[in-house]
Amino acid sequence: MNDLPALTDHELVVHLFAPAEGTTGIGAYRELRRIWSACTGELAMHKEITATLPTAPPIDPDLLTEGPIAACEAAGDGVIQAIFRRERDTFCLSLVLDPANPVSWADLDRRWSRIVAGSADSLSDTEDFLFGEARLYLAQSHRIPADVHHASPGCVPPGDTAGGTGLGGMSRELAAAVRAAMPGDVAGPWWRDGVLVPTGFAVWEAVERRSPDADARAVRRIAAVAAHGDGDALSEWTWTPGGLRLPAFPRYLLHAARIRYQIRVWSVEQPELRRIRRETDEVISDLLRRLGTGTGDGSGDVDEVSDAELFDGLQRLTRLELNDAGLTLGSTRLREIRRTVEIARANMAKRLPWTAAAAGGLFADDRELASWFDEQLDDDSSYAEATRERARVVSTIVERVIRRRQQQRSGELQDMEDTLYQRQEWFTRVQTMAIGVVGMVLTAVQTFGYQLPLPGPTQAPMIVLLGAVTLLLSSVVFRYRHPSRHPDPSHSPERSRMASLGWLEPVAVGCSGAAGVWLAISWISYDLGSLASPAWTAGPAGGAFALCTAGAACFARRRATTTP
Repeated sequence: MNDLPALTDHELVVHLFAPAEGTTGIGAYRELRRIWSACTGELAMHKEITATLPTAPPIDPDLLTEGPIAACEAAGDGVIQAIFRRERDTFCLSLVLDPANPVSWADLDRRWSRIVAGSADSLSDTEDFLFGEARLYLAQSHRIPADVHHASPGCVPPGDTAGGTGLGGMSRELAAAVRAAMPGDVAGPWWRDGVLVPTGFAVWEAVERRSPDADARAVRRIAAVAAHGDGDALSEWTWTPGGLRLPAFPRYLLHAARIRYQIRVWSVEQPELRRIRRETDEVISDLLRRLGTGTGDGSGDVDEVSDAELFDGLQRLTRLELNDAGLTLGSTRLREIRRTVEIARANMAKRLPWTAAAAGGLFADDRELASWFDEQLDDDSSYAEATRERARVVSTIVERVIRRRQQQRSGELQDMEDTLYQRQEWFTRVQTMAIGVVGMVLTAVQTFGYQLPLPGPTQAPMIVLLGAVTLLLSSVVFRYRHPSRHPDPSHSPERSRMASLGWLEPVAVGCSGAAGVWLAISWISYDLGSLASPAWTAGPAGGAFALCTAGAACFARRRATTTP
């Protein structure tokens, strides 16, 4: 037996897993169709596998149903086939390369890489739309007893490492052969960490576990070796058990790929969420320090903090919580990722229940990674929720302070309005009494035919003066009825309308001054025994009008700018 080659009947099975829902699913489907077209063209796979399926997936993804969608194979000897499936919310493109002429894993790997991307790193440009890729390097070996999978559990327990005592020196030779045949130069002692599965296959994953990107790897290279003559069983375990269905092991790899995809998403999103958390805590600390209720020295006075500062802090907290990468979206995304991981873990255990007891190899690695990631998501979610809670509490405190200030200002405004109303009422009563007295006197004079002892030249200016004083009193009452507390007339439409009558009081003052000067000149000229000409009267009266009007307007502006 030692003269026989360690590995024979090399095959390559590839499974590509991609999302099937949302806008991401549309882009993934388009890329998978492109890969399908490249595969069928390069490998001449134009033959139907079954008459019930087309040889290419349809253009419109809305036409897809769950299960096999398309299948094709190459004519001639050997097995070169491709199957396109939809497994719930995941697309799966599967390919098997088992040519008639014996070739190595390296040759098969180069052929696949050339088809997809033309390089060994076949998914460097397409990892963003894939959950992951699993390359399964299959072979048969005389180093594995043909009846190993019929052995009692005590002989080779499921999950024992292939380098352990179960297979002895034969498994060490087999591990060395797998290491030599595996494509690429993968560092680390991965070949010592094989595992024997219940079906009797020895399985290794070529991965450098110390690499910082190992946990989030999108491409998995897995060697699966069966005993010589068990090739059909190995194909059923890795390719299809018949009916083009996806077997349990690839389904397990599908859910493991979803977990690693979520790790990649989390690795991209978490730095920004942690930055948002730090910035939120800085804003919270700043607000508490300003309010003198927390992180400061406690000597601050809430009333010394301006409304603008409080509003600015609230706006910053709102932006940090609600923007595209804020606390709300980040916290909910963490819950979604964690739920996705929980579902994937449950499905992995459902597909291959015995992996829960695997002591080494890729299955233990997957189990430990999922457990670590779930704990990490729980921690991140707790920290994010704690930050959100702090932000909500501080926002509530700040809103209460602002609301209390508004209530205080509202009370002060009400008191001011009450005072102004009382003053307005007082002036209204005075005006009413004055006008009533004047009206009564004029009525009595008219009734009894009383002639006022006024010289003729002074009667006209006296009448004008009385009218001007009446206008002045009315304008003063109007001002107290509609006080202007803001120097800008555009402060409100009502104030703008009131400001349009602001000229009334200065004009009334000017008219009163002009009438008074006219009356004085007329009276003096009469006492001197002469009659003042209109030219002598108009000049001083006009000057008095201008001077009194300007003075009243200046006083009104000063009053408007100093009134709170």
